[in-house]
Amino acid sequence: MGRAAAWGAAGGLIGGAGGALLGKAVPYLGQFAGRALNTVRSYASTVATRAAATARQVAAASAQVTKKLGASTLARFSSGPSPAQITTNLASRASQINASLGDRIAENSRTTAVLSTKCGPNYVGSGGRDISPKQRAMLGDDEIESRLPRAHAEVTAVTSAMRDGMIPRGMGTSRDICPACRDFLEESGATILNSRTAWWEGR
Repeated sequence: MGRAAAWGAAGGLIGGAGGALLGKAVPYLGQFAGRALNTVRSYASTVATRAAATARQVAAASAQVTKKLGASTLARFSSGPSPAQITTNLASRASQINASLGDRIAENSRTTAVLSTKCGPNYVGSGGRDISPKQRAMLGDDEIESRLPRAHAEVTAVTSAMRDGMIPRGMGTSRDICPACRDFLEESGATILNSRTAWWEGR
């Protein structure tokens, strides 16, 4: 037998043996792939089951918190500052602007009111002669000067805001709200929170 024929015969034997081995291995490979796929499916099912259980636990815990604290309390915490906090800040701002008058008599005899509006700027009003130049210099970019000569500060601020198409939200004043202004504010839809603050319900 020549060398080429020998190599050919050897190759045939190897090929035959390899084919036989491959034929035996294929079923095992199929079984292995099937087991791997089943493992992946089982793991995915376990993860999904645990995720669902966790979601149920979170929902149950949330329900318990809501039951204990009450929905209205949770809504107040989640929606930001309360009306009392907002209007107290407005009253503090009104006192700052009023103090810029620089005269104790004027500060004690004139009232400054700061009115916040829904999705709009704050309106600042001063009673009698409206805002003075010193007060005007105190106003920020989000504050609008209100004008209504000879009217009280509260009336001036609310009237100016409504004239501009704004919706009143909260008010704070530098001095106690007088009875006439209380009536005016309540007629406009406000609730008097204390002697120097008011809030328009639902805003």
